[in-house]
Amino acid sequence: MIYMKQMKANPEIEGIENYGMSLQEIEAIEKEREVRFPVAYKEFLLLGGKGANMLDDFDHQLLGPPAVPNLVFWRDLQENFMESMMNEGVLPERKLWIFAGTDSEQCYFFHFNDGDDPKIYFYSAFLIDNDTAGVTDIGQTFSQFINELIDLRRKEGY
Repeated sequence: MIYMKQMKANPEIEGIENYGMSLQEIEAIEKEREVRFPVAYKEFLLLGGKGANMLDDFDHQLLGPPAVPNLVFWRDLQENFMESMMNEGVLPERKLWIFAGTDSEQCYFFHFNDGDDPKIYFYSAFLIDNDTAGVTDIGQTFSQFINELIDLRRKEGY
């Protein structure tokens, strides 16, 4: 592990475990979606692609039990948010990958071709300050974002 060392060191937080994907499952998604995941994200999937403890309260309704994520799940996740973004007029011009979300109203994503540890963005169909849809640059790379969530869960729980 190059980027997800802290995730590897914290396979369980407050009784919630990470459930990883196999390399074959990851490669099947890449092939089906015609993408190559950044190194940091591929490491994340290997450790918690079927259930990530630091995202539990954000993505539990999407990831479900450890056996759920499959090609249909990932296809639906991407397409539902892309449709929401198009409907709200905030669809980014660059190819992106949504890795966590709730319904089709809020999600976290990164752009492809943004390096091995890409920057993270947040989409919301309603931004709290002005009640309009938008995309916000989180100001962190994927590994920084995950590490911060791990620290938060270990300190504050869920």
